[in-house]
This record gives sequence, structure tokens and C-alpha cells, in this order.
Amino acid sequence: MKKYPKVSKMDVSKKYIKMCEKAKEIQEMWLPQIGDYYVAKWNKRKLILCGLKILKDIRKNKDDYIWLPRQDQLQDILIDENYTEYENPLNLNRTMMDEVSEYVDKSPFWAGYKYKPYYHGFDTLEQLWLAFLMYKKYGKIWNENKGEWVNE
Repeated sequence: MKKYPKVSKMDVSKKYIKMCEKAKEIQEMWLPQIGDYYVAKWNKRKLILCGLKILKDIRKNKDDYIWLPRQDQLQDILIDENYTEYENPLNLNRTMMDEVSEYVDKSPFWAGYKYKPYYHGFDTLEQLWLAFLMYKKYGKIWNENKGEWVNE
């Protein structure tokens, strides 16, 4: 029997939930859609996938929920804002990946990590892409010790 690699799952760690909750700029731009992941502020342990039945309530009471953007959604936000001149998706992908690599290579060493580079504090690609988005768009970095986004 052929074994297939495990499909990666959405990051629902306490850390990612906190990073998303504290990313007020990202939360404000959320337009709830079917397929979005979120947690209710009163129960952060239960991940919910937005469906048709609850969509109306989420849109009406958006401030009661924390959106957990998927990696593709984080990339879409960056593309919409920063890469509008690219028509060829391969050029766009190459440019964006080059910028992420540069970000990782030049990340500050002080943002809550005394002896290892900043990016080593991220456990998933969602965390890394959220950090890159917050840096690129808002000039903020995640301070692990404070548990919040701070200006660079």
C-alpha cells in the first residue's frame, strides 16, 4: 500500500491565535467568508471553520471572533498591496520568495530571542508569513516576551 505524505494542517496553536489577535490591522481588514478559520474570543481552544449557517452572525458580530488567516490569505494580502505590477505569477512568486528569504536573513536578533535569530521563534509557515506581512506592511515585528507586535 502506497503511503502519502501527511497534509499539513492549519496552525491553531495558542501562539498563532495570540499573534493574530494582536495583529489589529489584519483583524480590521477581515471580511468573513465561507472557509475562513477563526476562534471565538470567549473560547480560544475551539477552532471553527466558517460555514454558511454561521456566516451572517460572524459578519454582524465580527469583533467577537479572531480570524486565523491561512498562508494563502496572508500571501494574497501582500500581493494585493505590494505586487500589483506583476502579471506573470512565476515572476511574482520568485520576487516574493526572494523578499521572504531576505527578511529571514536580515531579521533582528533582539525581538525577544537572546541567542537565536528572530525567525527561529516561529514554528509554522503561518507564523512566519504573518510576521513577514506585519513587517512589510506595517513595520512591526513580533516580540515574544511582550506577546505583541511592536514597531521595529
